Amino acid sequence: HPDQEDSLGGTGINSPDVRTVAQQMARAIVVSPAVQNKQTPPRILILPVRNRTRFRIDTEIFTVIIRDIMIENAGDKVKFLDRFSSELPGEKEGDFEKRLDGVNYYLKGELHSISKSSSAGISDWVVYSFQLIDKQSSDIVLSKSYETKKEGILGVIYQ
Repeated sequence: HPDQEDSLGGTGINSPDVRTVAQQMARAIVVSPAVQNKQTPPRILILPVRNRTRFRIDTEIFTVIIRDIMIENAGDKVKFLDRFSSELPGEKEGDFEKRLDGVNYYLKGELHSISKSSSAGISDWVVYSFQLIDKQSSDIVLSKSYETKKEGILGVIYQ
């Protein structure tokens, strides 16, 4: 199960962290006034997550898991734009830009970390930060950060 700790240990980002952050962010969005107070389901475009940590990870996993959890739990409260398909079958040139016109919010995320090491070991503090941004006004209507801190004798190399 992805939530179980592995035998490698080490510091940094692991599957329980990703899943927990995605679940907490999805819940926060679904219950936010920006979503709850809309007459029609708002459309959200999930932007690529920016990795500013020392870890080499596939940040697209956050996008996929957050999207899937929200679709699973939001019912008809939220709609998501498929940013990966700029050309869907049967679409004409420029239709993707028209679909962008229907977006109400952007969801953007960044991962930041502070790492330190000595002969005694390694410590990594990772901050996962997400903002829901109103497309028209650029107002941040929801901002959430999640933190993890891990210490170990060895770091882990991610591939």
